[in-house]
Amino acid sequence: KMILNILRKALKKTRKTYMQAYRQTENRKRMYKDALIRLESKMRFKKVIKQALRVKAKEDADRFVKALELEQTAKVKMITRNADVGVDAKQILGFEPKVQSMTQKVHDRESYL
Repeated sequence: KMILNILRKALKKTRKTYMQAYRQTENRKRMYKDALIRLESKMRFKKVIKQALRVKAKEDADRFVKALELEQTAKVKMITRNADVGVDAKQILGFEPKVQSMTQKVHDRESYL
C-alpha cells in the first residue's frame, strides 16, 4: 500500500510538471504568434504608408508640371496678344523690370508728395 501511495504521488507530480510544461509551451507559441501578427500588420501599415506617399508625390509632381505648363501657355498667349502692341517678350516673362512711362513717373512723384 505504501508503494502504491508513493507511485500515486509520483504520478501526480509528473502529471503536474507535464501540464505546467505544456501550458508554458502553449503560452510561448501564442506569444510568438501574436508577435508575428503584430510584425506583419506593422509591415503592412508601413507598406500602405509608403504607397500612399509615393502616390501623393506623383500627384504633386503631376500637379506641378501641369501648373508649369499652364503658366508657360499663359505667358506665350500674353506674348502673342501683346506682340502687336510692341511690348517686349522678356518684359512679360519677367526677366526685365517694366519700364515706366514718363507720365507715370510724374504721377507717382505727385502722389508721393
